[in-house]
Amino acid sequence: MTDDFDGADTEFPCDLYYTTLNGNWADADSDGKFNAVSGDMTPEIWLGRIWTPTQSGNDAALINDYFERNHRFRIGQLGHSRSALAYVEDDWVDFDDCEMDQMVPASFITKFTNPDTTDADLYKTEVNKLRSFVQLCSHSSPHVHSFRIPSTNSKEWIYNSYFRDERATNAHFYNLFCCSSAVLLKANISEAGIYLTKPGRSLQWPYCHRQH
Repeated sequence: MTDDFDGADTEFPCDLYYTTLNGNWADADSDGKFNAVSGDMTPEIWLGRIWTPTQSGNDAALINDYFERNHRFRIGQLGHSRSALAYVEDDWVDFDDCEMDQMVPASFITKFTNPDTTDADLYKTEVNKLRSFVQLCSHSSPHVHSFRIPSTNSKEWIYNSYFRDERATNAHFYNLFCCSSAVLLKANISEAGIYLTKPGRSLQWPYCHRQH
């Protein structure tokens, strides 16, 4: 699908097309990509993606590992199924713990929202601790997460190659409030998890967290 976001034309995968049976999709500029949808957009079919990009295609071993991890989490065999991290960048400090207390008790949530604290190095440290769930809110792209430091008027970045090639994360599941982190049109996107596929936002925290 293609859409205008802050004056810039963007293209992004939109699985809603496959899940809603009553929506009306339109291609107003006839470029071969939908740019509008109207009518009843409530999904009748639930859909999720499990995608593990490698040079030679999807990796069955990684997919099987995910299902095994998911199963062990749900039957309580991971040993830390109630631990969580909320790491919230400057623009969203009001999100607090992103309502993760809908999923785990507040006392089990480690929360970082101070704009001068939430830098790249601290995230690298925290995401490598053994936890079940991580919520990251960060300005991002398919290849990088950014962290702004107001006190020094600077920015820091973590490229996906760091987690992929240097230091794999130890948390088991992720909800990335990170624009474009799952634009499947791009190669070598970031960590595996629940993603945003377009620039913009997804704010249904309670609904998401109550499902776990």
